Amino acid sequence: MGRTRAWAIAVALLAASLAMRVEAATYIAFSLRAAQQHIQQAGEGWRTSGPQVLNLAGINKVEGFVYDGQSGDLIFVGEHDEGRASLTLDDLVVALQGRFRYGQWPLVSIDPMLVLSPRNK
Repeated sequence: MGRTRAWAIAVALLAASLAMRVEAATYIAFSLRAAQQHIQQAGEGWRTSGPQVLNLAGINKVEGFVYDGQSGDLIFVGEHDEGRASLTLDDLVVALQGRFRYGQWPLVSIDPMLVLSPRNK
């Protein structure tokens, strides 16, 4: 392979690697078992004693669930997006009740709606 061709390939690979910027998302895992234990221990005041439980550890962009078969725990996974409204454990419970009670996912989203000002509509 000629020196010029090798140089051209190296430059092309470098340019491609610079163009492909990959960022890893910061995911948050929220254990429903740990939340249940906290609520049981805290009693009536669990909402004020555990804001991380009430606010799903900050998750407001839902990615999904992971089921840990060994512990029987359901782990809620998502991200925190500064531009989104917060979600609460109450929001999650309502969505899961719809799923388990009726055997299908609700036809609504628990993701908060983006509120547009009149000039952005």
